Amino acid sequence: MRFWGVLMANSQNLAPSFCRFAWRMHERLSPERLSEEDKQRLFEIIHALLDAMNTGEVCVDLKRVTTPETFSSIKALLLRSRLAAEGEANDVLFVIDDNDRLYLHRFYRYEVRLAQRLKALKDHHYSLEDEAFHLDSLFKSLKNKHGVDMQALAVAVAQTSALTVISGGPGTGKTWTVVKILEALLLREPALRIAMCAPTGKAAARMSESVRNSLNGVTESVRARIPTKAQTVHRLLRQADPLPYDVVVLDEASMVSLELMARLVEHMPSRARLICLGDKDQLASVDPGAVFAELSQTFAFSEPALSRLNRLGFDTDSLKTVQNASLTQRWNLVDHTVWLTHSYRFDDQKGIGRLARFVREGLALDAVHQLDELDDHLAYYKLDECAQGLDASVESAIVEAYRPYFKAVNAYFAKECGLEEVFVALHRFGLLCALNEGPFGVDALNDLIVRTLQVDWPMTADGHFPGEVIMVAVNDQDLRLNNGDVGVVLKTPEGQLEAYFETVDEAGCQTYRPIPVGRLPEYKRAFAITIHKSQGSEYDRVMMVLPPVSKLLTRELCYTGITRAKHHLTVVATKDSIRRAVMTPTERISGLLTR
Repeated sequence: MRFWGVLMANSQNLAPSFCRFAWRMHERLSPERLSEEDKQRLFEIIHALLDAMNTGEVCVDLKRVTTPETFSSIKALLLRSRLAAEGEANDVLFVIDDNDRLYLHRFYRYEVRLAQRLKALKDHHYSLEDEAFHLDSLFKSLKNKHGVDMQALAVAVAQTSALTVISGGPGTGKTWTVVKILEALLLREPALRIAMCAPTGKAAARMSESVRNSLNGVTESVRARIPTKAQTVHRLLRQADPLPYDVVVLDEASMVSLELMARLVEHMPSRARLICLGDKDQLASVDPGAVFAELSQTFAFSEPALSRLNRLGFDTDSLKTVQNASLTQRWNLVDHTVWLTHSYRFDDQKGIGRLARFVREGLALDAVHQLDELDDHLAYYKLDECAQGLDASVESAIVEAYRPYFKAVNAYFAKECGLEEVFVALHRFGLLCALNEGPFGVDALNDLIVRTLQVDWPMTADGHFPGEVIMVAVNDQDLRLNNGDVGVVLKTPEGQLEAYFETVDEAGCQTYRPIPVGRLPEYKRAFAITIHKSQGSEYDRVMMVLPPVSKLLTRELCYTGITRAKHHLTVVATKDSIRRAVMTPTERISGLLTR
């Protein structure tokens, strides 16, 4: 494994190794020897940076990880050791920027290059006559009962912008909106080359399905030009440099790390459009960076943009009342971001929608009280503060929730249904956990389900069994599998076990690809998965299991788990863990906005 990959995988264990590497760099670059005391001080700063990056930070603020008394001496020591330099420099491990943020050199370069490319996109505009926006043919009205039609606004913004950022929760119509954007672009430029991508295979498959479902009503002359098959960002980047596309649509952008976003924009042609879709309130990438959350934090328009929107027919007075104008002086990504705020799936005054709104807005006590106001869409199992595991009633509810899937697999064995019915049954229920380990984690709940299944579906010598649900843990280019792809292990007519994965063929149709279990790359069982891994997925019913105490419980984690449910949510947690999670928003330090 590459050094940096190992480093980021386990900073706690590798910090000493990394420090030894740093000392060798110091001795090669600087004639001055470091005292043991200076080495210890540097070790503590390096360790702080590695720990921060292990939790998704890009950098650390030196003023936060030192005291006012030691800040100047630590900064001077970093520079004197020649391990770090101020600003861009070669042959150093670390960079200290103008705001005293400390970076690994590699991530500093990612951030600088991404900022430069995004600024170029932001500053490039397409001039259009008002009639060229095609809004009249795409929308009956630019208003709705909630005020300005934000979907129409997003279409208008994207016509003149090389960079468009659209943020909205589940059910707010992000995919439908981007299809309308593409329709408007293609009506004007029929030869546009368009790519659809997402950070994981599962998110790409979900995007493909959503696009196909959103094509009804699209102008016949351009419908065939809208791609119905999304691919992963990694697969897209393997095609060419620069990419052969005029428009790149990135879905689930909140999951994209700083490194991956930098690579994507650098591969794009200089005049190509980038359209980012995501949910600013969702979990950010597991890897360092929270690019989408930063790009979408401001929803505001300049006076020239408001004047143009007014000419197009938008009620700009209403728009001024909902835009987030307080940040326009600090961050100038105005005119490029649209928030879709109306959910067509949830009523934010009751049930799942109301709970999600309380969590999103940081209203911890209201969220806790909502757990007592249950309805047909929301259920709550109260955990004891000292619980060492789930009680029998919760375990029974989990097994019962998976019963339709068990029946579908048995029906497949009996040749009474096909693969489609098996996967439909699988996707109806999601068992989501905050952690992998422990009595409330993924491993324990997967073991529970496997024990139940062994009665009817005995395990083979290699540890597999028919009906097993697995999730690929690494990218495998040869097998065309990506980290996060979900498969079902089933027996062939010849008695062999193969894992079947959903895929979309060139015609945009759903199909299933078998891979012998002996050829599978690294994987994990996936009857239960983490909330992080559930991003990009939707389920009819969700059970979200949270431990009584964990530093990983955050507002974004809780919100993401809740909003995976389309029709019914069961929360298994203590009320105090919900309260603490809602009161703990994720804050990632970065210099992207100021750059």
